[in-house]
Amino acid sequence: MFYVKATLAEGVEINIDITDENVYTRCPVCGKEMNVDIVEYARGTEFDLCGTSVYCSKESYEQVKGEN
Repeated sequence: MFYVKATLAEGVEINIDITDENVYTRCPVCGKEMNVDIVEYARGTEFDLCGTSVYCSKESYEQVKGEN
């Protein structure tokens, strides 16, 4: 199991298991928060956790529309 660990204050630490229900990201264009299934992204052959961006449906549509 993977988890996130953060120190909130001296002597106060929080540990949260990473699951398919508690991983979120923000669209890099509009900032909309979205729940993502990290397993789906990790299945990619060249998955880069820090370098991966996920666009919301509106911004994905605008991106594709602009390429036409």
